Order: sequence, then C-alpha cells, then structure tokens
Amino acid sequence: MIELLALLCVGQSVESPHIPDLEAAKLSSPRRPRRSIPTVAQPEFEVPSTPGADDDPVRVQGSYNFDTNAAIGGRGGAAVLGKASVVVDADLERLIGLRGVIAHASAITIHGTGLSSAYIGNISQVSSIEAEPATRLNQAWLEMPVGPLRLRVGKFPATPTFVTSATAAFFVNTTFGWPTSFGSDLPDGGPAWPLSAAGVMATTAAEAPVRFSAAVFTGRPSGQYGNDPQRNDGYGFRTFALRGQPFAIAEVAVTAGAAVFKLGGWRHFDRFDQVRDADRNPDVVFRGNWAGYGVVDLRLTPEGQEVRRLNVFARATLSPADRNLVPFYLDGGLVLTGPSPSRPHDAIGLGWTHVAITRTLAAAPPPRSEDVIELGYLLQLTPALSFHPNVQLVINPVTDAAKAGRRTPTILAPGLRATIVF
Repeated sequence: MIELLALLCVGQSVESPHIPDLEAAKLSSPRRPRRSIPTVAQPEFEVPSTPGADDDPVRVQGSYNFDTNAAIGGRGGAAVLGKASVVVDADLERLIGLRGVIAHASAITIHGTGLSSAYIGNISQVSSIEAEPATRLNQAWLEMPVGPLRLRVGKFPATPTFVTSATAAFFVNTTFGWPTSFGSDLPDGGPAWPLSAAGVMATTAAEAPVRFSAAVFTGRPSGQYGNDPQRNDGYGFRTFALRGQPFAIAEVAVTAGAAVFKLGGWRHFDRFDQVRDADRNPDVVFRGNWAGYGVVDLRLTPEGQEVRRLNVFARATLSPADRNLVPFYLDGGLVLTGPSPSRPHDAIGLGWTHVAITRTLAAAPPPRSEDVIELGYLLQLTPALSFHPNVQLVINPVTDAAKAGRRTPTILAPGLRATIVF
C-alpha cells in the first residue's frame, strides 16, 4: 500500500526501507504502475518516475484531491478544497541522448476554502492541500549524474528529501510534511507547499546505508517581498527572480536495519526581526537564522510481512526563540498498514504534534502551545480511487488571541479526503 505513498506529491523519493513498498519509489529505481493511489496525504511527495525500457520515454499522470472538513467548537464552520495536478516525467537519455538525465515538471490548480484560515486560525493547518486558490507551475527541473552524486537544478521543494518521515506523510494535517516550525519561521514559509523554489540540490545514492543531501534555494520562494506570497508568485514563475538571501539545508540519513535516522539543519542568510518580546525591542534585527532537526522512522514488524505492518516515527526541530515564532516542535505517531487480510492496502494511523510558541509581547502572559491529535483511515477502493476519513483535535489553536496569551477553545475537526489518479 505505501508504495502508493509515492505518487501525489512534490520532490524526490523518500528512502524508507522500514516501509518495503517505498523501495520502488526511490529515484534509483523509479518504476511505478501507470495508475496507483498515493497513500500519502502530503502534497510534497511528488515522486519522479523515469519511464522503463518498455514504456514511452515520456510519462504523463494526473490526480485530483478533494477535501471536506468541519470545525466543531469556536466559530464553527465547514470548508471544501480541491487540488488538481498534472505531472510529466521524461527520460532524456532515450529522447535526445543525454546520459542519465531525467526531466520532471508539474502544474497544479487549487480551488476552495481552507478550514484553518477561514474558521480556526490555527498555525498547523488542518488540510495539507490548504492554499490560496491559484493555478501555478509547481515543479520544473532536470536531474543528472555528476560523479557519485545526483544533481538537480530548477524549481522544486525541499520536501520530501529533507526533514520528512515517510510514515508521518500518511497524515492529512499540513505539519506532518513540512513542519509547522519551518513554515512559520522562514520567509514565504520556505520552499515547501504550496510554493516550491528555484534551487540546486546534490544527493548521494538513495540505496546507500548512509546518504547525504544538500541544497541551496532562493530565499524568497514567491520571488517577491510582501505579506501575501501566494498571491504574488506570478503563476509559479517569479521564484526564478531569485529574490532574497540564500536558504541552505543539509541532511544525513542513516539506514540501520528496520530504522532510518536523519539529522539535518538549515541556514537562512537574510535579516530577521526580533520576535520574542518584540514590543520591548521593536528595532532589533538579526543577521541570519538557523534550525536543526532529527527524524526517526522505525518498522516494528518483520520485513516482508504482508498484513498488519506497523511503523512508528518521531521528529523534532529546534531554532532560536529570539527570531522565530516556533522555536521548538515535536511530532510522532504510528501507522498500521493492512489492518486485516481482507484489506491489505488500507491503513490506519494515529499522530500527534506539539508546537511551542515564543512570547511575542512582553506585557502578555506566556502563550499557549498548540497540539494536534489526528486519527485517520485510508480506504483504497480501486487502484485509482481512495478515501481518507480523518478526525483532528486541535488543542489551544495558536490564533492571534493565543499569541497574546489568551485562552482559545479546543476544536474538533472531522474531515474526508478523496483521491483519484488518472
């Protein structure tokens, strides 16, 4: 089932031997069925697919996600979202003789309203496809061998190569892909959904037990300075204006039997305003910003077991509190694939996130941290259709009131995602 993890998303393949089906999604062996359901809820996992020798040298695939969510508590309300995407992969060696070179491009269109922005106001958005309505170029890049490395150049996101857990990507809340800490602390939210960025990335072999990855992106994915980057990105092309100081990120991933361990960090070279007690020192500006992170993915069942395959994960991020709204972040959870012999491709998962918040006003009481608990079930009906009912409990939503230290009501957010691949 989690071979399907590979499909809908944005970035490079996720190396994760603790979920055996994901092996087929690695860039070093990127064959996949022409139709399969992506079992990840995170849109960043758009895995390139090099056509095989028996296929056409160009492969085109489309998908559509439909989300409906409701908020029970607080203001209350309901929202509907949709995202359509078209992905094109080409083997340029077979097309024009460029040895080992592949090309990848995708476009997306987003419509509807997000529950978090419209009714909750929390910092970890309930739907991973929540974004301003738009049609944009999502990715466009070339990848080629350079000695022992794979080099990628073009427009792409940092995920799922960096900071990502393949197990966490099952969940619907946005934070289980690109963590809320990075999305809140970086200009334009960083190179992640819904704005990928122009950049260069180098990686070692995906199948190696120790893998290194490093990338440099433009510091402003939208290509503009402003308060609404999603509306200013010019259909996805303005990132090539290369605005802002560089954003650099690096990671080492170690595979040890049934476990994958990742350590990484990033550095942004722009200027950052003071966040902690900003009313006391409003003119303080810091040169640069940084964060470190760790990821653990672990398979708890024997390799090759076809049903009741259990995987667990944990992630943590840390950054300086003086210039970041979210200085500490933690999440974890478990996913059971094939809960019964009659449903070998279904999955059920339970995840939790903790988002610590910096005190932004000296005169205010300490802000409350936001926690989210998500329970979901993936129901694969056919090779081209799946449903993902889920329910989330948003505890102490980090609204503007919460940042000022005031209590905010807990929200229960049931939802349903439908995915079709064609």
